[in-house]
Amino acid sequence: MDKERLKKIVDNPDFIPGIYNYCDRWCERCTMTSKCANYAIGKEQFPDNENIDMNNEKFWDSLSDIFKTTIEMILEDAEKRGIDLSDIDDSVVEDRKAVQKAAEETGMVKQAKKYAKNVSVWFDNAEDILKEKEQALKRQHEMAIPGIDPVKDSADILDVMDVIRWYQHQIYVK
Repeated sequence: MDKERLKKIVDNPDFIPGIYNYCDRWCERCTMTSKCANYAIGKEQFPDNENIDMNNEKFWDSLSDIFKTTIEMILEDAEKRGIDLSDIDDSVVEDRKAVQKAAEETGMVKQAKKYAKNVSVWFDNAEDILKEKEQALKRQHEMAIPGIDPVKDSADILDVMDVIRWYQHQIYVK
């Protein structure tokens, strides 16, 4: 994607500036994709399954292309602002590492990591419970009891599990 096309997408007034800062990268379930420049860029850059297959050269070419364009734009913007990116003080990097290390030690981060681990442990140990529920839903389906929809119940359980697993690590990341 060239710079001009990227700028045109980003400058589209239909998009909410910075909405992607709150992104959980689950576009398939997002109600705001029509307002998101990041989504539009992704759809244009990776329009089909072939383009998102990490084993396909097209994926890596597209990703490389967007990175090159981004770097070019960053360098141009820095130059306009009088910033020499080749002259970055190492202390800035060290300061950033210190801030990251301090953040890792906060109670909130520790709890988020503990939650992610506990979710994994629960799912690892819930196999028998989930198999029992599956069998119960199959029996309900076979009995065809009016007013009971085991297919919907099964889909709801799978959906809840998907949501828990999707956000399992998002708390820590955010």
